[in-house]
Amino acid sequence: GSMKLLGLNPRPRPAVVELPEQIHFHDFDFDLTQKHGLTFVGDPEYVVHEIRAHMKELGAGVLMGLFQFGSMPHALAKKNIELFATKVLPALKRD
Repeated sequence: GSMKLLGLNPRPRPAVVELPEQIHFHDFDFDLTQKHGLTFVGDPEYVVHEIRAHMKELGAGVLMGLFQFGSMPHALAKKNIELFATKVLPALKRD
C-alpha cells in the first residue's frame, strides 16, 4: 500500500526527504490529514485501533509520533505523551 500526503496545494515531494527545509508544513491541512488517515487524534482506544489497522494495511513496522504541534501548551503535550506511553504503547506491545 501507499499513503498520499494531502494538503491545500502540495508541491511534488521527493520519496525521501533529507533536509527539514524540504518539508513545506504550511501546505498541510490538518483536517484533511485526519480525514484520510494520516493522523490519529482521539482517545487511546481509538488511536490503538487506527494504528493497528494502518500498520496491518501498510505492513509498517515503524511508528513516528508527534505529540505537540502549533501553539499547543506544554501541559497538553505532556498529557499526550503520558497517554501514549501508558495506554497506547502497552496495547500495541501486546500484538
